[in-house]
Amino acid sequence: MNILLIDDDLMIHKVLNHSLIALGHKIISATNGQKALDYLKLERDIDIIICDMIMPQVTGPEFISHLKEYYSKWMPVIIIISSLEQGNEILNNTGLKFNYFIQKPFEISDLTGIIEHIEKSKK
Repeated sequence: MNILLIDDDLMIHKVLNHSLIALGHKIISATNGQKALDYLKLERDIDIIICDMIMPQVTGPEFISHLKEYYSKWMPVIIIISSLEQGNEILNNTGLKFNYFIQKPFEISDLTGIIEHIEKSKK
């Protein structure tokens, strides 16, 4: 699967890149929402977006609000990761559409389990 990973934490990038590439996924990395939006101007073949909430320049929620500009008929699966304790509640109150929320710190197996579930549902 093509996965767009957006997080300003370089350690998270390193760990997730290694783990997800080992499972056979193609990873596109961005350190903030603006870089991810710039990427989507060129390429939209993304199955899953893994996005942090708090980032410089363009936050996760701001990034998500722009996705409808790039995807009119279907939307990639959106997995939000955040260290905010009420992150899920905050996002739900914004009305933004997302599929999964994972609280940091998290186990890699939590994320890979969700991705495996998504893969199986697409078959």
